Amino acid sequence: MNFFIRIITTLNTGDNVTRIPDHAFSGCGGLTTDVTIGQGIEYVGAGAFENCIGLTTMNFNATNCTYMYNCFSGCANIATLNIGNNVTRIPEYAFSDCTGLTTVTIGPDVTNIGRNAFSGCTGLTTVNFNAIHCNIMSYVFDGCTNFVTLN
Repeated sequence: MNFFIRIITTLNTGDNVTRIPDHAFSGCGGLTTDVTIGQGIEYVGAGAFENCIGLTTMNFNATNCTYMYNCFSGCANIATLNIGNNVTRIPEYAFSDCTGLTTVTIGPDVTNIGRNAFSGCTGLTTVNFNAIHCNIMSYVFDGCTNFVTLN
């Protein structure tokens, strides 16, 4: 692993980046504060943030992301996820198995939540759902055993 990746504490992709490759930040234990996925992201590769155990906050602002497969697996300490305004879709399996995730805020422009998007998020207790018209696919919250509140 590259030495410089080990010392990253926050990551903001900005709005001009379109892809994050498979396993790009995998095992980045030093990623301690937060990650902001910018509006331009269309693809987040498999395992891109896998086992980033220090990661606690995720801000997702990608307005047209079509692929995010298990990119946060092993990130057991992500507690807060904010799906920003102008985001229209949450891809399937996007945040699956984020076991420490407790609170999700979904912005008003989300029209599609992909299959298994939050499956296995066993710590999830609250979803602040601000979307007006949304197609929610099957198994979105499968295995969310502590799910209590949908606001």
